Amino acid sequence: MQSSPIYLKWREETLQQGVQQGVQQGVQQGVQQGVQQGLQQGLQQGVQQGRLEGQRSIITQLLTSRFGVLDEVLLQVVEWSLQLPLAESMPLLLTASRAELVKRVLS
Repeated sequence: MQSSPIYLKWREETLQQGVQQGVQQGVQQGVQQGVQQGLQQGLQQGVQQGRLEGQRSIITQLLTSRFGVLDEVLLQVVEWSLQLPLAESMPLLLTASRAELVKRVLS
């Protein structure tokens, strides 16, 4: 039994509409997921950057109070200490002499 041309046309149009709707929904969901992931990553990076800047400020203030104005070498000590866990860097920053800190950074 052969289908009528009207039915075949309707069927083809209906299938095309379904495909178009599926594509549109897929794109919308993809965009929403992308936006959510982007916001989440941005927030995480912002928090991490904020922590790093806070640590930099504390370390800079600590070394300034111990040694006065920070020269290039002591600024390197600040950057070096940011690479270490706080539990490791803080005792050194609080107790080590300027020469000891410089020696650690340059070695």
